[in-house]
Amino acid sequence: MIQCIRFRGKRYAVMGDDEMTCRATFRPGETRPYVVVELKGDSAMRRTKCWAVLIFAATIFFGAASSVWAQRDSKLSDESNTVKPRSVRIAGVVLKWLRADKEANYRRGAKMIREAAAGGAKIVVTSEGFLDGFMNGDRTIPLSTYRSLAERIPSGEYYKRFSDLAKELKIHLAIGMAEFDAGHTYNTVAFIGPDGSLIGKHRKVKMNPFEAIRDTPGETATVLDTPYGRVGFRTCYERAFADLVKQTCDAGADFVLFASGGTFGPGNTRMIQARARENGRYMIFVHPTQFLVTGPDGSVAKEETVGGLGQHPPDNFIMSAELNTYAVTRGMLIITEQIGTAVDKNRVVYFDLPVVRDAGQGVPK
Repeated sequence: MIQCIRFRGKRYAVMGDDEMTCRATFRPGETRPYVVVELKGDSAMRRTKCWAVLIFAATIFFGAASSVWAQRDSKLSDESNTVKPRSVRIAGVVLKWLRADKEANYRRGAKMIREAAAGGAKIVVTSEGFLDGFMNGDRTIPLSTYRSLAERIPSGEYYKRFSDLAKELKIHLAIGMAEFDAGHTYNTVAFIGPDGSLIGKHRKVKMNPFEAIRDTPGETATVLDTPYGRVGFRTCYERAFADLVKQTCDAGADFVLFASGGTFGPGNTRMIQARARENGRYMIFVHPTQFLVTGPDGSVAKEETVGGLGQHPPDNFIMSAELNTYAVTRGMLIITEQIGTAVDKNRVVYFDLPVVRDAGQGVPK
């Protein structure tokens, strides 16, 4: 006698009579089927029917198993597609400054920020003083001009343009700029979210003496939430002070971004390595001529130098040898006539940073 049964959504032919039945079933919690054979009658009859039973059992087993395994593999595939990525791509915009030319710096920077987003970056970081070309480095700029060029956050024109760009590209964007607020100027890094909102800003706390003539220092360590962990901020000169970086990490930073515009090279690399090793955190350093990442053990995870030690601009451009020359000789600063020339070397550099936790949850792994 042949009967048809429905098993796990499929129909199977089952041999059976009063003396023999054969069926496939599953044990609780298992994904592979097994076959149950029930035989009646004398031993000769059982032996005669045994071969037919074995062939039938194999057909049932492999047919049902292939269906179940396909469903299981599909489920695993769906689950793997929803697993949260364990790294986030950070891009450093290594771009030469144009002193006090906000339009040119924005235009050049926006192009590279778009490139970074197209390259998969979710967090894009610029250098210190990115928007204005770190104009505090040139004391020949009149104080009234300096203050008028400093950006208001979040109401300033160029801040809004960067905000719109971050929203369009759906990225986190850290932008260095001189900020004007309530009669004071600050050396600020604004951190913009993928919805275009201001997540927060870091005002440089520790300054070189010449910076403090015009800028007001910030007051606190800055640590801000992202979906990829809590990001701490320090600016350039602050990296030299172990206690300041420790304050940032003690405040909950999972990694630290340094928007910078001063020294770079081997001595700077050793300094960043020390801060990473002391705190057991990744440190990311972005500068007009260098991108550097050090791991929690102090090792160099990524390092690229782009340009540097460039030529001087034309005669009479350097108005204050003491306060302006360093940016030129280090290859950080160019003038309009040098755009696109050999000294204008720029690059977007990427690093895939391991994600240590969700924003505000748990402790670093």
